[in-house]
Amino acid sequence: MLVFFCETTAVLGGGIAAMHYISMKGTLFQLPYDQEIMRVESASLISVNSLAYILAFITMAILMMTNVIAYLERRGVLRKKKLY
Repeated sequence: MLVFFCETTAVLGGGIAAMHYISMKGTLFQLPYDQEIMRVESASLISVNSLAYILAFITMAILMMTNVIAYLERRGVLRKKKLY
């Protein structure tokens, strides 16, 4: 059963990655006639590195909270199983 689940997950992940790759490859952006691209330094008050660290911290915090909640729920289920 686990092998089937892993195969299904790999196929689904590959399909999603392929869909995004193909759609981005097929996208074409055109500027109006006689207009050129202007380079902008940064419109954000937060530097790119700071933003990356903030997002990494938030992601890790969510993952840790999810693991703690799953652990506590599992412990509760096992404790309830012993009582009955």
